[in-house]
Amino acid sequence: MAKPVKEVPPPLEGNDLMVAATGAVVWAVALIVLLALALAGQLPASMHWWIWTCVAGVGLGVLGVVVIPWIKRGKSRALAALGSQGTPGRGSASGQA
Repeated sequence: MAKPVKEVPPPLEGNDLMVAATGAVVWAVALIVLLALALAGQLPASMHWWIWTCVAGVGLGVLGVVVIPWIKRGKSRALAALGSQGTPGRGSASGQA
């Protein structure tokens, strides 16, 4: 006997800006801790590369906070333009009647 087909739920939208900001803050906290350890002489020289890893994490997080709203604005403009032009893929331009 065939199982009934379940409808696929719509994809969930996450708060991308909050994720990027939280990531940047976490990397910033790690950077502060590592800098404090380095200044106190508790961080071995072979582990100083972790400082630069945190700097890169903070930089990428800040870049995400700046770029994500720009991407979302572009997406909403594209969807608005698409909505004003009608449904794509319909009519004679796409080869369908």
